[in-house]
Amino acid sequence: MALRNDRSNKDCNLEISLNRIEHIFQDHERQTIIKDLELLIKQDDWRPQLIFCISILKLHREDLPNLKKELCHKLNEQRSWVIPQLAATVSILDSNFKSMAIDILKKQKRIDHVDRLSSDHVFIELSRGNTPFEDKGKIAIRWKERVLQPLQDEKI
Repeated sequence: MALRNDRSNKDCNLEISLNRIEHIFQDHERQTIIKDLELLIKQDDWRPQLIFCISILKLHREDLPNLKKELCHKLNEQRSWVIPQLAATVSILDSNFKSMAIDILKKQKRIDHVDRLSSDHVFIELSRGNTPFEDKGKIAIRWKERVLQPLQDEKI
């Protein structure tokens, strides 16, 4: 969840988790992976949604449209515990993130004059979900920073 290695717990180890996802991508056909990712993002449990967030970053652009639509739908529902991670993921994937996020925020009628906000503020507002919990914006920023490093290192 925090995208870090916990040496004391092999189940909370980023390297091991990324290797497991890599093996899945190597051992299965692309269409099977895409169908499985569609199932993961539709889950109400936040754990499969985190796996989805990392896995979708490994896909080619042509595989993304339907999965991004499901991701935006999940953001619009605002029921996930991992809204900050979902928002960070879509902000990495979508070059039109700001306009998509503004549309979601307008539908939810959560903030006035959302069009006037900077991209960073739109990202933070979307990350907060429907709660005023300030730390969710910080969680989203930290998670995005932490996921960008393995992306640059081509571990994702």
